[in-house]
Amino acid sequence: MTTQIMAELVKKHHPQMSETEIVSLLNRAKDRFCEETDILKGTDTSLTTIASTLGYALPTGTLKVYDVYVNAYRAVRVIGRPKIGDDNGLSSDIYYYWIENGYIYICTGGATTAYAAASLAIIIYRSYLDADITADGVAHTMVIPSRYHEALTDWAIARGYKQPPVNTENAIFFDKNYQMTLKEAIKYVRSDKKDYGIIKPYDY
Repeated sequence: MTTQIMAELVKKHHPQMSETEIVSLLNRAKDRFCEETDILKGTDTSLTTIASTLGYALPTGTLKVYDVYVNAYRAVRVIGRPKIGDDNGLSSDIYYYWIENGYIYICTGGATTAYAAASLAIIIYRSYLDADITADGVAHTMVIPSRYHEALTDWAIARGYKQPPVNTENAIFFDKNYQMTLKEAIKYVRSDKKDYGIIKPYDY
C-alpha cells in the first residue's frame, strides 16, 4: 500500500481533516509501530571514525543498537564512560562502545583508554524508524512490510474518531484492529527475525 492510498483511506473516514493532519497521524502511527515491534532492522555503514573523536551522532531514525563493528572487529559494549588516558581495565586491541543521548562513543583499550584511529568504518546493526510520510500527494512506498500498512491506517482512523465529534464505538473498533495487527507483527519479529539453534531428536 502506498502512502497516498493510506492517506486516502483515512480521508474517507475523516473528510474534515486536511492532508497535513492525516500525514501527521500516519507518521505518529508509523513511529509507534516501529518502536513497539522493532520490525525494521538492518546494518548502517554511514559512520567513519575521526581522529581524536569519541562521539558520533547515531544514524537518523535509530531506535536500538544491537551490535557494533569497527572495520572487521566486533566492539564490546560498556556501561559508563571510560576516560581517555586513564587505565580503565579495558583489554588491549579491542574496541569498546557505549550509547548516550543519541550518540555512539568508540574507544580502544590497553595500558590506557585511547581514541580509535581515524578513517575506520563504524558498522551498526540496529532497529530504526521508517522514513516520514510527506504531505505532497505522491505515492511513496514504505520499508515496513505491506501486510502491516493497514495497522497504520487503523491507528490514524481511531485517533480521528477520538477527536470532536467523538465516536467511541468506531475508535474502539479501529484500536482493536491496530492491536491485532501489532501482535501479529511482534510475533513475526520474535520468530522469523531471529536465528535459533535446532536440537535434532535421537532415539535411544
